[in-house]
Amino acid sequence: MMVESTTATGQSPRTGTVADSGASMASEEVVFPVELSQTGKQRIAGTVFAPPVLSGNVVALVAVPGGTYDRSYWDLHVPGLAGYSFVEAAVARGCVILALDNLGTGASSRPEDADKVTAAEMAEAVAHVAKAFAAGLGTGAFAGLAPQPDVRMRGVGHSLGGLILTTAQANHRPFERIAVLGTSFVEQVVGGSYSEDGQSSPSSEEQIRLTQQMAGASWESGYLEMPREMLRPFFHAEDVPDEVLRAEEAGVTVLPRHAAIDMYRPGLLAPVARKVEVPVFLAYSDADVSANPAAEVAEFAGSRDVTLFRLPGSAHCHNAATTREVLWDRLLLWVAIP
Repeated sequence: MMVESTTATGQSPRTGTVADSGASMASEEVVFPVELSQTGKQRIAGTVFAPPVLSGNVVALVAVPGGTYDRSYWDLHVPGLAGYSFVEAAVARGCVILALDNLGTGASSRPEDADKVTAAEMAEAVAHVAKAFAAGLGTGAFAGLAPQPDVRMRGVGHSLGGLILTTAQANHRPFERIAVLGTSFVEQVVGGSYSEDGQSSPSSEEQIRLTQQMAGASWESGYLEMPREMLRPFFHAEDVPDEVLRAEEAGVTVLPRHAAIDMYRPGLLAPVARKVEVPVFLAYSDADVSANPAAEVAEFAGSRDVTLFRLPGSAHCHNAATTREVLWDRLLLWVAIP
């Protein structure tokens, strides 16, 4: 598979560019051509970040964002505030990281038939990209890096990205470890939403209706434009600064309708989790999509090594939380395990 290198505007090729990110870090924007089962030839956009010099046995991370987010979720920069980039934290620990835009979102291609953009189709794209990423690292194709023939492939996904990542691993097995953050395989519950009786957890059908209401006229297009302001009480704890909210919401993108529906289908989610055989890191905040995080561990019955981490002081979007570095430190220690 050929990998295309682009500038930040996507207009002309470049190689080995060192970005002025405030940290010692090489970066390069790339596009991965993929051919998928349902949507055919597509293009997945991403950015590769790496230390200027790598040692052997490198950890390579593929970072998959959640619904309404593009790759900037993993590399958040807030004017006047430092330390909100997971990418910078990972690179500082020697990782190479590929942050991508999911199929149908951000700068990646948007299939004409939106109903074919399922979680499984998005997962197939991630699997193709992960394998091309590993191959490219092996030949020195990215950011002016020397060839890295022995890389340890890891995946990290948040929310819908966690479902996509888990499905990619279940069906295609591109990773040796996966970290699934803020994704429930038992029952997805959107905080602040209630069932029609006002007391019990909302049903899958009620969750889908709520999503349709928030999407408004964009529902019919198949690519939902979700007002991020309406999601703030669920996405963020009250102590998240306004500057962070504004910076994060600048990275909003569409949410493929079928993938959104897939999030609320327990019959789809649980079998996918059970097919995963590699080590799994599960993380949830105190106010997240899972009503019972401990029950999530049992869903990964095929894995002999499942870690459960509970992040205090956070809502659903962990990377914007004031406690984010607690999660990052624990996660980056875990991905480095051989």
